[in-house]
Parts: sequence; C-alpha cells; structure tokens
Amino acid sequence: MEKRDTKHSDKISISLNGHQRKLRYLRLKRRLRKWQIALARSRVLVRILGVLLLIWTIMKLSSLETWFLSENIFITYPNGSLQIEGNQIISEKQVVQALSNISLPKKPLYLLDTTLVKETLEALPPVKKVFIRRYWAPARLKIVIDEKIPVIGIKPKPNTNYVAVFTNDASIIGKKYLPLNYNGRILTLLTYADYKKWTYKHIKLVYTIARSLEWYSKQQLLYIDTRDYDDCYAQLKHIKLRLGPIDSKTIRKIEQLTPEVIEHAMEIKNEVEYVDLRWDDSLAIKIKEKNKK
Repeated sequence: MEKRDTKHSDKISISLNGHQRKLRYLRLKRRLRKWQIALARSRVLVRILGVLLLIWTIMKLSSLETWFLSENIFITYPNGSLQIEGNQIISEKQVVQALSNISLPKKPLYLLDTTLVKETLEALPPVKKVFIRRYWAPARLKIVIDEKIPVIGIKPKPNTNYVAVFTNDASIIGKKYLPLNYNGRILTLLTYADYKKWTYKHIKLVYTIARSLEWYSKQQLLYIDTRDYDDCYAQLKHIKLRLGPIDSKTIRKIEQLTPEVIEHAMEIKNEVEYVDLRWDDSLAIKIKEKNKK
C-alpha cells in the first residue's frame, strides 16, 4: 500500500487557504471601492439638486408680488408703499405732487433705480438732501428729507405775512411753501427791495447784524426795517434803534450798545423814541418830541 505525503498536502492546503483569503479581501475591497464611488456620485448629484433647488427658490422668491411697489405710489398719499419723514416746510402733498410725473419701472424693489426720485426732490427750494430707504414685506419706500434752515423772512410791513424766506445757503423759499410749518427762529426783515437779486454775501451780512443786535442788547430782535435803505431801523423787544444805511460798518456801530446804554435806555424806555447808532464813534438817545422840554 502506497504511503501519502501528508506534509506536502498540508502545504498545498495552507497555500490554497491563503489564496482564497486574498481573493476574498480583494472582492471586499472592490465592493468597498464601488460603494465609495457610488456614494461620491450620490453626493455630487445631491449637491447639483440642492443648487438647482436653491436657484429655483431664489427665482420664486424674487418674483413674489411683495417685492413690487404699488402702481399708485406717487398718485395718492398716504398709501402702503410710501412713507415720508423729516419734512416741516414742504408738505407730503407737495412731495407727492413733485413726484407725480415719475413712472417707476415694473421691477423688483432691489433692482429699482431711485436716482430720479432723489434728484427731483433735491431740486425743490426747501430741500437740502434726500435719503431713500427700501423695505421688504411689503415692498415700500421711505423718503427721508433733510431741509434747509430758514433764517430770514421778508415782509413789506410788520404785521403782514412773509412773502419769501431765505435759507442758510441764500436759497429763496417762495409763496408756494408759505406760511412755513417751521418750529425754529426766523429773523424778520422789512423791505421793498428786489430781494430775488440778493446774494449769499447780502444775506450773511443781514444775519450777522441781526445776531449782533441781540448779542449786544440782550433783547429779542423783532425786525430790521430797511424799507428806506439810507435810514434803517431795528426794533428790539423794548427799544428801537436807528442804524442808518446798512453796510460793513454797521456791526462796529452796534458794538457801542454797552450794558450801561441799554440800562439807561430801559430806565426811561417810555420816553425814548430810539437809540441813534448812525455814527461810528458815538451814539445818542432820542427822546420823544412830546416829552421834550
């Protein structure tokens, strides 16, 4: 009977088992690789779908009616699409009236060009600067108006209404905006002159004189009367001043209003016709004729 080589058989068996394990490992590695590739492709597909979904969502949101302003935004006021703030001199009605000829394009609020609205309002005499803010849900515009500061009002007589008002940059606010809805102080100037030809230099001089009168007299200035340009007057709360012609020398003449002069004039204010400031180096207190001896 032939004897089997068991040692050689064991070697062959061990070799086959190692080969099978290696094949099994390679199959598992191949499956894992396929799974990783499939997972990576799935991630790419999900990302593409996510981007497409985001684009679709943005397109839908951007086309919502809530982004579009009402067509009658500049036709009637108040309305839900327009808000006006900061105005005192110019009324909401005048703002809307100035914008009534502007037709805004049918675009979403974020694409809307409001330059024409801004320029139209800034061309109005009382307006200094305009800021336009946009709000969503619902779509609306907020117009914030920064107005010029009125400083000098023009009257022909003390008890009449202003016929025009000058601002701090010498712009003229005409009758269209009068009487002013303004809470600040306006200095009054009586004149028959053609004030429309006045320059910034002229307005600055009158304003400086008015402030100097109040500073040195410590009284409120009611008006400056320049109807006779060669013989001007200033009416304070308790005393009248005779200034003569108004020029660059007037301020130096006003500096003569020392506390002693004002105090003395106030003691006999019922007898004083005016304090005469027409001279450069002296002043006088004019007594009413009926009280003269």
